Amino acid sequence: MDSPLKSGSHPIQLAPQQINLDLRPGKPTTFPVRFKRAEGYPVDLYYLMDLSYSMNDDLKKVKDLGTDILKALKAITPYARIGFGSFVDKTVLPYTNTHPDKLKKPCPDTEQHCQAAFGYQHVLSLTDDEAKFRQEVSAQFISGNLDSPEGGLDAMMQAAVCGDKIGWGNNTRLLVYTSDDGFHFAGDGKLGSILTPNDGKCHLEGNRYTKSNEMDYPSVGQLALKLDENNIQPIFAVTTNMQSVYKELSDMIPKSAVGELSTDSSNVVTLIKDAYSNLSSTVIIEHNRLPDGVSISYNSNCADETRRHEPKGSCSNVKINNEISFDVTVTAERCMGPQSFEIRPLGFREKLTVKITTPCQCECDDQSNPADCTSNGHIECGICNCNSGHVGQNCECRVGDKTEKELTQSCRRDNGTSICSNLGDCVCGVCQCHASETPGKLIYGTFCECDNVNCELNNGKLCGGEADFHIQQPNPRTPKNQQFKSMTQYRYLACIECLGFQSGPYSKNCSKACSHITHTNVDKVVNRKVCKEKDSENCWMIFTMEELDGENQYKAIIRNERECPEPPNITAIVAGTIAGVALIGSFLLLIWKFVTLLQDRREYRKFEKEKANAQWNSVSPACCWTDRLTHSASKSERVEETRSPFIFSPAHSQYRAAVLTTELTHGSYSRKKRNVCYMKVHRLLFITESDNMPEVKTKVSKVLNKTTPGLQIWRIEDMAMVPVPPKSYGNFFEGDSYILLSTHKTGSNFRYDIHYWLGKVSSQDEQGAAAIYTTQIDDHLGGVAVQHREEQGSESETFRGYFKQGIIYKQGGVASGMKHVETNTYNIKRLLHVKGKKHVVAGEVEVSWNSFNKGDVFLLDLGNGIIQWNGPESNRMERIKGMNLAKDIRDRERGGRAKVAVVDGENERDSPELMKLLNEVLGVRKDIKAAIPDDVVDHKLKTAVKLFHVSDTDGNLVVQEVAVSPLTQDLLNHDDCYLLDQGGIKIFVWKGKNASKKERSESLVRAQDYIKAKGYPSSTNVETVNDGSESAIFKQLFQKWTVKGLTVGTGSTHSVGKIAKVELVKFDAMSMHAKPEVAAQQRMVDDGTGEVEVWRIENLEPVPVEKKWLGHFYGGDCYLILYKYLVNNKEHYILYVWQGRKASQDEITASAFQAVILDQKYNGQPVQVRVPMGKEPPHLMAVFRGKMVVYEGGTSRSGATEPEPAVRLFHVHGTNEHNTRSIEVPARASSLNSNDVFVLKSDSCCYLWYGKGCSGDEREIAKTMADIISKREKLVISEGQEPADFWVTLGGKCQYANNKRLQEEQLDITPRLFECSNQTGRFVATEITSFNQDDLDEDDVMLLDTWDQVFLWLGKGANETERKEAVTTAQEYLITHPGDRDSRTPIILVKQGFEPPTFTGWFLAWDPHRWSDGKSYEELKAELGDVSTIVEITANLPLKNSKQENLAVQLGPLPTFPAEQLVNRQAEELPEGADPSRKEEHLSNEDFAEIFGMSRPSFWALPHWKQQNLKKEKGLF
Repeated sequence: MDSPLKSGSHPIQLAPQQINLDLRPGKPTTFPVRFKRAEGYPVDLYYLMDLSYSMNDDLKKVKDLGTDILKALKAITPYARIGFGSFVDKTVLPYTNTHPDKLKKPCPDTEQHCQAAFGYQHVLSLTDDEAKFRQEVSAQFISGNLDSPEGGLDAMMQAAVCGDKIGWGNNTRLLVYTSDDGFHFAGDGKLGSILTPNDGKCHLEGNRYTKSNEMDYPSVGQLALKLDENNIQPIFAVTTNMQSVYKELSDMIPKSAVGELSTDSSNVVTLIKDAYSNLSSTVIIEHNRLPDGVSISYNSNCADETRRHEPKGSCSNVKINNEISFDVTVTAERCMGPQSFEIRPLGFREKLTVKITTPCQCECDDQSNPADCTSNGHIECGICNCNSGHVGQNCECRVGDKTEKELTQSCRRDNGTSICSNLGDCVCGVCQCHASETPGKLIYGTFCECDNVNCELNNGKLCGGEADFHIQQPNPRTPKNQQFKSMTQYRYLACIECLGFQSGPYSKNCSKACSHITHTNVDKVVNRKVCKEKDSENCWMIFTMEELDGENQYKAIIRNERECPEPPNITAIVAGTIAGVALIGSFLLLIWKFVTLLQDRREYRKFEKEKANAQWNSVSPACCWTDRLTHSASKSERVEETRSPFIFSPAHSQYRAAVLTTELTHGSYSRKKRNVCYMKVHRLLFITESDNMPEVKTKVSKVLNKTTPGLQIWRIEDMAMVPVPPKSYGNFFEGDSYILLSTHKTGSNFRYDIHYWLGKVSSQDEQGAAAIYTTQIDDHLGGVAVQHREEQGSESETFRGYFKQGIIYKQGGVASGMKHVETNTYNIKRLLHVKGKKHVVAGEVEVSWNSFNKGDVFLLDLGNGIIQWNGPESNRMERIKGMNLAKDIRDRERGGRAKVAVVDGENERDSPELMKLLNEVLGVRKDIKAAIPDDVVDHKLKTAVKLFHVSDTDGNLVVQEVAVSPLTQDLLNHDDCYLLDQGGIKIFVWKGKNASKKERSESLVRAQDYIKAKGYPSSTNVETVNDGSESAIFKQLFQKWTVKGLTVGTGSTHSVGKIAKVELVKFDAMSMHAKPEVAAQQRMVDDGTGEVEVWRIENLEPVPVEKKWLGHFYGGDCYLILYKYLVNNKEHYILYVWQGRKASQDEITASAFQAVILDQKYNGQPVQVRVPMGKEPPHLMAVFRGKMVVYEGGTSRSGATEPEPAVRLFHVHGTNEHNTRSIEVPARASSLNSNDVFVLKSDSCCYLWYGKGCSGDEREIAKTMADIISKREKLVISEGQEPADFWVTLGGKCQYANNKRLQEEQLDITPRLFECSNQTGRFVATEITSFNQDDLDEDDVMLLDTWDQVFLWLGKGANETERKEAVTTAQEYLITHPGDRDSRTPIILVKQGFEPPTFTGWFLAWDPHRWSDGKSYEELKAELGDVSTIVEITANLPLKNSKQENLAVQLGPLPTFPAEQLVNRQAEELPEGADPSRKEEHLSNEDFAEIFGMSRPSFWALPHWKQQNLKKEKGLF
């Protein structure tokens, strides 16, 4: 198909456009391709510009030159279009400053016009409208980032793949890339914690690249491929300093150009014209992917030269209207069906389609000349078909009574597999050797086995230079066995060896094989022409050979003795090596001993000298205690003497001084260390003498209630523990310290958590007293409590979990006369800043608009009324939590009498009365600050755990690293204390029950010292746990945690009393839904008697499993199991997704996909359980009634070709039909276990093997299982009585596990609930302590970890991204868990409203109707009542003669009086209309500022007690 070449609006530059080829396999076919460069070819140009701040002047110039670019293009072609896009970089650290203000304006402050930071934005689609281009480009402003390289490859990738958005046409496509700096590429995203590879797809939404902060930069190869696929030619217009970088990039991208850009882009028009001219004048044709078995090459017929046999066709400097051609050669290597591929010129829209057929059957009747087949055959389809008795390509060989196979065999040497040594062709039974490509090299011999260049050299000469190597050129017509007679002596080395020395390959038949050679053995060979060759034993043979008369007759003279190399003396080598090592080691040991002796003497002399000069009578030189504090960090991180931490408490200072004094009486140390120690003792003693140690005044046994579950709180007042009223729980004064005791009852046991909370301005005495009381409470409780150190603003999740309504920080404290709020107190004016979604914290801030931001919730508390202002960027959950806190203040502190009203920041106009009141209280409204992001700790940081050992074994306390994650329980020694560092987020102190008193008392001090040494914040949370009473959080930092006395066994549940005492409760499947806590413990929703359907994944589709295969699970397959059961006549569903270990990745993916489809079929009701092979939960076993068999590999699908193993071994584990399964294990003796039952199946028999430790129930259930595995008669054998055939079947007897089962240990794990999110691009899990059903919010994705199962709860309001990535989130949780969790742990997907009892049982008092009766945020807001009520109450507050002090809120200003009429005046002396209790409000602004030294807003922001003190001081009280 050939349309003519032409120019114009629809030019054709390539001919032909289609060609059909009939290819004979192995025979190349060549055809011409013509190309004529047309004038006025359409061009699309997309201008992609770097808008980082350094390109500011370039942007201005482009705005001026915008129309010139399009005009220049139209001068080349009338069919030109132009578009515009811009880029900067990813808006995450370290590429861009992520401070909210800097994200909005990343340019310097001097720059007035600056747009927010961005990755890539598409500004203008391709157009021929000059005015529109100028308008859009003029509207662009510069932006900025931090690092030098830019995100240009991101932008190019999107511009290439988003063709419909950019508007690319079927024209020449140019992408002009302008920048003054380098570029990021694949892998750089890791710096910003971006690990997802670039997918090469379009992600433009609203003309912005939405995946900029989620996907890595593309690689250069990936970008080049996409540019090539979309026929786009890039032009890199870059500054001089970047030329070399972009030239290297251009070398990797076909059909691209680099131009030098001036500093202000003023030459960009000329640059584009020149680059386009160069690109368009270079014609490169190439093909897309070729069919298998097809090869192609090009001969380029250019105007000035011809290039041959190239993988691509190319010509340079092609002028307009000049025609060039390419000869394309295509070869098919084999027969194949119809195929096609395309050839196209790079950068142009035309293409040539090549269609291939390979006719391998001849349909013609050839007319041939019999002489073509030497008259011994005839031609059929071009090939000789020989008559009987003749073979060969031209039937030239007469075989007589031999077959062709026999003829070929005569060309094989020594019956080998190679024909003619692979160096010749077998013609009529005779080898014809190939001509060598190596100059001067000749190949010869009966089997082409010889050549003339591979003889051994001696002194650089063949045969020592004594032999004559004149080689006669072979005559092709001379038989091969008569060629090269002068070289015959080298063809008979094997004969020389066997004749002269009776060795070598012919040693057994030497007389027959070498009968044509007569030989003589002599002591010395005197002939000058002597050959010296190696034999089969690597010895040199010396001989001469002479050709005799007759055919193939030779005479050899052989020297009797061979020259054999001496073997190495192994004994001498080994002995010498050992002696040398020993000598060197002894020498080094002596040197070390000598240096050590000198060092010891030098130190001793220093010691004696310093001892004589010492002026301390009570101490001797010693090493400071802090020198013993070590850890396995780098040298720069080690603790130095000068950074020694000190304890604030005088009592601790005195104790520390005593410790140092004691240590100074032992050992010898340098003067520097001893002087530092003296300084520390002096400082500590100075602290002791200068401060009076306050004594605690409360006996904890009198105020402590250790048998009532719940929370108790005390405040430290005058060094005594004073109970806090329960109505004030959650309110903490910043100037105080508190103690909290949380008591939990489990069976007949109690578990305790003690927290001592330190306000940020509390005194050191109060902090010390809180620590002392904490220790005393722990001692009173028997040392079983978990101790927590909490600082204001950095409380642990456990602490915050106690206060579901939130925590309120209040200014002041007991020292300033502040008391906890009593009910019905209305003399209040404060502003609370509420933060947090799950754990709410509210702190008092300045009562003005300056304190507000757009992302949080604020409560203005006016006593009788509370106004909640919601930031426009706050979410629904934050607003509800703020509302709950306001209600809690109303109900607990105001007796339910205060009114609550809400203002939504985005709809302030809907609440005009409230806004008026807010403005009157808060002052003049100003711009609200941007949202402040919540501090989020990366989950991966929490997984970086290190364990340190604290010991005083050598008389000095030492802290040393023991291990890093994953940790095991056996690392903890009961005789010692340990520190556990959880990534600097939290420090745990573990006290062994047998540790010394010094170690136990000093361990907490060591934790504080460690925090300082590591440079962690002083507010770092510290938790102290006692041996045997560890917290759940601490236990889950280890791989597994077991407690003796807790028995294992399905069929019974356990309720823990004291440790090592277990009350057994009979398992009753019928009570699962009535008692969900039992269902949760047993992992059973019922007894497995419901309806079950099973599908197997075949060809990525579900296929029902035949009834006979139910319960059989093969490791090469994936299965879907849908279980239906009734509860109160309502159907419930569980969907198990079983994935075999050897299933393909496609089948695993298909199983997950088909599970989603099946889930949708049942309206999202099924609970989805991902079950990796070998991790089958108990309920899945119960479904198959004890008949579950898991095979290591294979498949049950029809037509399977994989053979069944001859011997199979199955491990039967279980005691009844609810918990039994058989798993195939390697068929060898080491797989056996004395505690269990095994079934051994072979082709001839079947054994049922009972281990000594198995129970009667296990034996009975195993009999049933054995009948399923094999229909043969079972030979029952007990351990120790095995017949010989049993071990033979297993491949021999060897050692196996035979220890007694540990029946008194069970994993001691407390379930934990987390709120999960990965919206920020990193996995974040926020723990919810003391959880209940109320913590499951509809907007959340929650993770419940019960260790052997992980539940994912999806709320109805969870966003679509988190719902889709739910399973990935759970897997990320398992992978990053510090306890090195098994990634194959079953993951159970639970949807809101369809929770099974195995999930609800972990929650106390589960209410199935909670969400059906739930209320929306708008409904809760409406319940607060009429807004006008709060305005009326606040406006009508009494102003005079009130027994209660009035709120400092007035809807109108008070009258102003001179200061002299108010200061130090009694009530009766005040002017008329003045309020005696509010004298300061009658002052003018100038008098107010002069008297108080501050503005009114600053005064009202002070705590009430400070306001009163100032008024007294200034005479205005």
